[in-house]
Amino acid sequence: MLRQAAGLAALLAGGRILALAAENPQILTCDKLTLARPEQAGVTYKGLVSNSDYRFDATIPKGLVGLGAADVAPFHGFAIFLGQSACIVFEIQLIVVLPDDSPASPPERRVPVRFGNRLGLGNSWVGTVHGRRYLNTYVDLELPRSGYKNAASVYLVTPVDERSATEPVFRSFLASFKFW
Repeated sequence: MLRQAAGLAALLAGGRILALAAENPQILTCDKLTLARPEQAGVTYKGLVSNSDYRFDATIPKGLVGLGAADVAPFHGFAIFLGQSACIVFEIQLIVVLPDDSPASPPERRVPVRFGNRLGLGNSWVGTVHGRRYLNTYVDLELPRSGYKNAASVYLVTPVDERSATEPVFRSFLASFKFW
């Protein structure tokens, strides 16, 4: 019965995101989600990350590193690798809507999820890539500003068999955000 609830892909229960979706052919791995790689050069972030342009603070969990773009590139987020196959990707950007943009498609069914001091919307999918089952969890939020909006999102990509170790790190990182 729960597998038939493909539109309802995530629920919060006791602070834990529970994936209920049927397999999704669009499952992401860290290689597909981000160009960042632990061995590549770029800006690194540890501990408290503050950004006055996007007006937020977040804390990268102890012992982990956020990998951003090159020094000369503008800030749009970073990736945190939790091992060989698991990662958290944080992205933030200005929302630009042009006059000839197509109207947004109806949103998939998502659930409210706490994104630091704000309330975002989240969804999760489970699927198989190269014989291994992965959980993809996505939480996003719009940040209205004076005359414009920013969009922030955090992804968790993790093998299902590593979920008990990676999901608490994801929840901790997500809870650390303070938007002003």
